[in-house]
Amino acid sequence: MDIIQDRLDVIEKLKSNLFNKKNEIIKKRDILVKYLERFLFLEDGNLNLKYLFDKIKETITALKDINGKTSIEGLLVLNSDIEEIISSMQTWLSKISLKINEIKKGNEHLKRLPVHSNKNRFYVMIKELNLNKHILKHPINEVQYSYHIKRDSEDLMKYYNERERAFLGERVFSKDDSSLYPGSILRIKGGHHRTFELYRRYLQGRIDGNRMIEFIVEH
Repeated sequence: MDIIQDRLDVIEKLKSNLFNKKNEIIKKRDILVKYLERFLFLEDGNLNLKYLFDKIKETITALKDINGKTSIEGLLVLNSDIEEIISSMQTWLSKISLKINEIKKGNEHLKRLPVHSNKNRFYVMIKELNLNKHILKHPINEVQYSYHIKRDSEDLMKYYNERERAFLGERVFSKDDSSLYPGSILRIKGGHHRTFELYRRYLQGRIDGNRMIEFIVEH
């Protein structure tokens, strides 16, 4: 999973399956429904998008009602609704892209990060958790990840002593980092599904990006 690419994929699929003729109506309908539902999943819990969610749900209902006898005029109305949805998706994507890019190359943003009193642990800010910048033990598994969407934010941030439940990893330096501050690259060995969900909530404005979680050092 990828925060930006997943949403771009939805937008592209919607654009490429707008109705243009009275052919492949059912095929296009099914694809449109699939990717509208996909966006609802990707942005689950996002209170900023209530109007968009309502519009998407109404459009899904309307799409499910169409069939081979639906008029061209009816299809064009649906196209207009979907184009409005696409525009709102693109606006939201621009907003989260700006938020993602607030953290520049290097590690200047870490110069005030506190050092943990326990040498076997270290702090990570939620706004650091753009997994595209870090090294993961394995990719995000959507089935495993789905469980975390329904969890409480405080529960997601909780520190666990048990290694099978903890955030595990280490910091390493990128070529743009200063040796004066902690390394900006995280090598994540455990808890990466939780980190993905925490970062998604940060982009949605549901968690303060300066909140910190505790990692157990694992090389």
